[in-house]
Amino acid sequence: MFLKGFSDKDLVKRILKPVIYILIVCLLSGCSVAYYHSAIAGHLKILRQRVPIEGALYSSSLSQQQQQKLELFMQARQFAFEELQLPNNKSYQHYVSLDDRFVVWNLVATPEFSLVPKNFCFFIVGCLQYKGFFQQEEALKEAAYWQQHDHDVSVSGVRAYSTLGWLPDPLLSSQLALPEHILISVLFHELAHQKLYVKDDAAFNEAFAEAVAEAGLRLWYQRNGQEEQLDFLESYWKRAESMRQLLRLTRHELEVLYAQPLSDLEMRQSKRAVLANFKYRLRELKSEWGRFSGYDYWLKRSLNNAHFALVGTYQHWLPAFRVLLAESTNLAEFYQASERLASLTFEQRQTHMKRLQHRHE
Repeated sequence: MFLKGFSDKDLVKRILKPVIYILIVCLLSGCSVAYYHSAIAGHLKILRQRVPIEGALYSSSLSQQQQQKLELFMQARQFAFEELQLPNNKSYQHYVSLDDRFVVWNLVATPEFSLVPKNFCFFIVGCLQYKGFFQQEEALKEAAYWQQHDHDVSVSGVRAYSTLGWLPDPLLSSQLALPEHILISVLFHELAHQKLYVKDDAAFNEAFAEAVAEAGLRLWYQRNGQEEQLDFLESYWKRAESMRQLLRLTRHELEVLYAQPLSDLEMRQSKRAVLANFKYRLRELKSEWGRFSGYDYWLKRSLNNAHFALVGTYQHWLPAFRVLLAESTNLAEFYQASERLASLTFEQRQTHMKRLQHRHE
């Protein structure tokens, strides 16, 4: 019943095979069929709503600014194939208008006095440190479950996600609302996941995709002769690095705290102090940045471990990949070197990444 309305036979086959396999695996392993049912239904609902981007360009429901962004996106997509050697497939040929500013809500759960997030394991992608939901209510319901089991939780909206090339990912209206440089960066990031993805190694995958997005965005503005945008990017990345340093510092302080032989009451009091100090330091940083409104949401949140659990996952190995990029004569050589790292065992890959990281320092 989920496939009603599809005319693309190849698409139906690509969806049907994983669906059947998922259900068999679930029946054998006891995993939640309901969760996979909801995830599959959510993605198929998005696919049903898709329209070719070329057609969306002339839609009266889009503003002139949105149409301009669609044109920009199409140019960046072509650039990704021709200049960045990223996969040229059916992804991002269609547009979907969502009812919400987010497409998925991610749940992160950690123990009250630990920064180690709960692992959620899935078919195809392996184990992740978060769990995604197409319905916010479902994410909040599971968050309440973990809270009842003495866990800190975080539920955050996500504007884009990738099926890693298994299905044709469309451009979403939630992405179109992003600033130009982030819209293009997300496109390069998601296509990079389709280029290379290692099961059960989120830190490697995310840093690789981030490195490709960073290099791609810089090259995009260079080729277009937009020097002012390059200057803006350097300032943007400099602020982002300052924020990452603050996040890492706070995470370290929490890790040191949780290693102490304190009572639960003493631990909670000290935890509140560390989190309050984080906000104080962030306000100091923002005072140096002038009117820059980025990261304001960190000041508005009621913070807990879950907000810091994934700090470093996206950028932990980013310096190592920057070294790999700098030592490669071109992108093809960089991709080959990355693929060699991906072919190693997890332990071997960690050793090599640490060596690269050390050369960056």
